[in-house]
Amino acid sequence: MRKIFTIVLFIVNSMVLNAYDFKAVNQDNVELCYRILTDSTVALTYESRDANNYNTLPSKLVIPSQVIHDEQSYTVIRIDDNTLEYSTNISKLHIPSTISFIAHSGIYTPSIEEYIIADENPFYCSLDGIIYTKDKTDLVQYPPHKQDSIYFIPNGVQTLQTTSFFNADYIYELQLPLSLKKVDGLAFYGQRLETIILQDSVQSIDSWAFSVCPSLKKLVLGNQLNSVPFMFLAHYQPILVECRTIIPPICAIDQTQSAYINQSTLLVPRKAVKEYQQAEGWKEFGNILPIEPPITETADGAIVSWIQNFSATGYIWHLYKDETHLQLVMSLSFDNTGHLTHIELGNMSSAPSQIPARMNADSEQESRYAEYYSFTISSLQPNTTYFYSRQSVADNEVIDEEIGSFTTTLSTSIMDIDEDNNQSNKVIHNGQFLIKRNGENYSILGQQIK
Repeated sequence: MRKIFTIVLFIVNSMVLNAYDFKAVNQDNVELCYRILTDSTVALTYESRDANNYNTLPSKLVIPSQVIHDEQSYTVIRIDDNTLEYSTNISKLHIPSTISFIAHSGIYTPSIEEYIIADENPFYCSLDGIIYTKDKTDLVQYPPHKQDSIYFIPNGVQTLQTTSFFNADYIYELQLPLSLKKVDGLAFYGQRLETIILQDSVQSIDSWAFSVCPSLKKLVLGNQLNSVPFMFLAHYQPILVECRTIIPPICAIDQTQSAYINQSTLLVPRKAVKEYQQAEGWKEFGNILPIEPPITETADGAIVSWIQNFSATGYIWHLYKDETHLQLVMSLSFDNTGHLTHIELGNMSSAPSQIPARMNADSEQESRYAEYYSFTISSLQPNTTYFYSRQSVADNEVIDEEIGSFTTTLSTSIMDIDEDNNQSNKVIHNGQFLIKRNGENYSILGQQIK
């Protein structure tokens, strides 16, 4: 696969690059190669693709803004593709204010830990050693040798440019912002990346975006994609893909490129499972299952959970005693972080007395997404069928809904009662916890119940 990439890149480069025109030294007396663009401008370039040029460059390299050749002054305004490809020493690269264009992979070298852009540069800036366009809408290049294992791309970034995370040595998880709209080719190319979660805002993915990701184990796709190109997906190992669109996007999977696709699992909205099982490309997955977990019943309630919807501003849980949804038991509203915002109880004796204050996210620390939200409803009637709807809403409009039912279990004891050894035992009776001791019943607070 690396050979394929090299050939493609070479063909593209050979059309736009010429051999260098002259060499000149920078302020540290380091000799670099330049290609003349106009009478007054040049591009930083390489000496030879075949030779390991620039392999002796220092750990700190400063690209000059001006160079002199034959008594003529030139402004350095561009960095050609693959200029530093063969360098193995540079850890910090200083880029001047005059650079207006950086070709894809132009500043890639495996040893880079930090890019430093001059503050006066009107086209690019550096943030935490990473190169962005000046308005911070595009992430241009992440330092391949930057030693962070997880990176939170800041909100406002809309595009991951080609090769933006090319061969990042340490990154195994990226947290992508809600603002991200586009992912260019080879953006995730690398050895360690294990998890990629694309929010609902993403509208375009290049066909090479997920190629050469041998460690990729999980991929989450938002609900705004009309097509999903999967070149070399599940090529190295089985993968878990979660696609949140109700209507299956256009998808083509070549099994010769995706050897493990029939061992991989696809999670989709519960109501769309059959559609994905019949859709071209998607049907190649070995397992196609619903995203949302089922309701887990208990004797006096249920554990309710569902996947966080990236587009949602809130979540609503309705519970009814009847299939026609006329006899309301309760309605709970939560905001997009899982905090309870509204309670409505039906005029029924079966309305629960214990309401959760907040749904629990599966993550220990709150982040811009959580895998699942869940909460527990108690004080329901045992051995009773309830009907529900769980909704995701955005600005008071329902954007996703699942309707179903569950039946609470019969009252059962938590543990066997051992009265002979004079031990206390917890039991569930009519949906309530009781303590049984020496043949007497007590409440959880220790009060005897006659």
